[in-house]
Amino acid sequence: MWGCEIEMWLENDVSYSTESRNPDYEDPYRFESSMVIEDGFIYFYDCDGISPSKLSNKYCWFKARKVKYHIIPD
Repeated sequence: MWGCEIEMWLENDVSYSTESRNPDYEDPYRFESSMVIEDGFIYFYDCDGISPSKLSNKYCWFKARKVKYHIIPD
């Protein structure tokens, strides 16, 4: 987000893939993202317009049963 930072805490059955955000090969910044609740999990990923079932290591994604966040203004 412009003008602030977001910290997120994930709890319970956490899994993730960050391979696609390796700064040696890819742009480490997010320009679009989605947060979706599906099958009892909360998904946060770096693409808009796809469902969590389509996620692979080509995307940066996080999955957990519980998510908390904190917005930090600049």
